[in-house]
Amino acid sequence: MDTASVKIQNTESREALEEKVAKLTAEVKQMRNDRELLLRNAAKNRIFLDISKELASSLDPNVILRKAFQQFGSLIEFATISVLLYDELEETYRLIVQPDAPITEQFQLVLKNEICDLFEDYPADPPFEGLDIAEIFSLMPYRPEAAKVSEYRHVLHLPIILAKNVRGLIHLTRLGNLPFTPQDLDITSEFTGIFVISIKNALIHKKTEKLAFTDALTELFNHRYFQDALKHEFLRTKRYTKSLSLMILDIDFFKKFNDTYGHQTGDKVLQHVSKIFKKSVRDHIDTVARYGGEEFAVILPETTLEGAAAFAERIRKSVESCQPDFVETENKITVSIGLASTSMTDCETYSELIEAADRALYRAKRAGRNRVEEYRETAVSKADS
Repeated sequence: MDTASVKIQNTESREALEEKVAKLTAEVKQMRNDRELLLRNAAKNRIFLDISKELASSLDPNVILRKAFQQFGSLIEFATISVLLYDELEETYRLIVQPDAPITEQFQLVLKNEICDLFEDYPADPPFEGLDIAEIFSLMPYRPEAAKVSEYRHVLHLPIILAKNVRGLIHLTRLGNLPFTPQDLDITSEFTGIFVISIKNALIHKKTEKLAFTDALTELFNHRYFQDALKHEFLRTKRYTKSLSLMILDIDFFKKFNDTYGHQTGDKVLQHVSKIFKKSVRDHIDTVARYGGEEFAVILPETTLEGAAAFAERIRKSVESCQPDFVETENKITVSIGLASTSMTDCETYSELIEAADRALYRAKRAGRNRVEEYRETAVSKADS
């Protein structure tokens, strides 16, 4: 064999060897990549498992989302995360999480009704085709400062689907020059799938719970809820030595409305007075309940007898001045109110506080109705003025 032939064979052998080495190197690299992918997926699955466990531990939608987002941050990098979720109880879209909002407003912001209209016009599949996300977020009652908005260079959004209907939106923002990737989209989609089930269960629980503690006619809390709430507030008042006042209200001559106009009008009277209550009380502080029949009760935490008396007088005047058109002038709706407060009684139990307010209400009726009566050692009346 001549030298030229040997050189050719050596070259071919070298090329074949180099090809095998390159192939093995590529296979090793692929194995490493596969291993890294498996490790990442395993870590991701562990986090999703932790998220699922966390979500299963609560039936409060706000708690569920807070817990989920704490762990979601370890899966994907983002600057802000917001969730719009349809609230069936309020029949509107609610901003559940907006980290840039003041903490006191973070879970209480109700979106403008225009957003509902936007959602209704777009199908779930494909998600939000043609929907202007900027338009949605421009309708929010709270938005980050303009300077911050300009820094959010990349946006990722996914619909929240419940029963094949769009019931919300997840909105992610990212700073800098790192755009969202298809992998980010997949992770966000998986994350959405996990907590949507928990959110759905939480909303069903919330709705069921509300129905169990709500009077169907007036949509106020019922007697059962009132008893539990008053007991809780009474114990808290005793523990922290604060004032607690209770107001029991009775619609004057209510039987007359039923006898004169029928029971349907009587129901309207109850609803009319209930609406005045709802507009007058402090949200998330006072508790308004239908006590029974034509009687209502209001729990006023951290309120002295004097403060409760001023509030009761405003209620009395509002009822007297705001007459509905379904009753005649000579049959005006008025109310009698009895007040009791821990600041003026030595009640040992919440039942004694109810009894004291009942006694004051009885005095108001005997004194001519359409008045406020306070329970003290010596009864003090606030006559009709």
